[in-house]
Amino acid sequence: MAARRYPNGGELRPAAPYPSGGRPATVAAVDADVDAIQVARIAARGFYDDPVMSWVFPDDATRLDALALAFERLTGTFVARAGRVDLLEGSSTALWLAPDPPPAPENPPVTPGRPWHLFTTEVVERFQTLGEVMEAAHPTEPHWYLGVVASLPEMQGRGLGRRILGPVLDLGDREGRPAYLESSNPRNLPFYFRLGFVQIGEIKVPGGPVLIPMWREPGRATG
Repeated sequence: MAARRYPNGGELRPAAPYPSGGRPATVAAVDADVDAIQVARIAARGFYDDPVMSWVFPDDATRLDALALAFERLTGTFVARAGRVDLLEGSSTALWLAPDPPPAPENPPVTPGRPWHLFTTEVVERFQTLGEVMEAAHPTEPHWYLGVVASLPEMQGRGLGRRILGPVLDLGDREGRPAYLESSNPRNLPFYFRLGFVQIGEIKVPGGPVLIPMWREPGRATG
């Protein structure tokens, strides 16, 4: 697979093999050594039954393909913003933005020949609504932002989530930086609580589901 270039000159390359039980493969904005399609496929499968993504993409038959395209584009946006993308054993992925990231590119390129027809007017409007309420609720204090964490369904419940998030949470503890996320699925709250996150309110999506914003102060125990 050829490298995929993004507006800031960074690129996503095919991922190197992961040793069994190895640490997450960490990538940065430039010369990023990870396959965006692999990241997107993991995230798409992990979010297929997610309440928020099911609201954005209501068609069960096309949701998986639409999610894969959406997450591929989101990965490119995180790379363009000097974000961090982690992969673990080809089964789990996490997308982070560091404190005070650069702004998102205004006009990211649209790759021709992709199934953009899945992004109907209704889907685009729901994505815009979701983005607006998330942005309005986003904390202003500098923090590590967890935009996505997902594991393949058949690999869930094996501790991959804790392992893939651990390096950035540990880094935040050393730097004295908090972390923030929006949980789109209530069943995930106990997992985040165990990592030291606390619920700080609700984000109500007009005509849609509720997201749970969560905050983690540095130094909180994880386990």
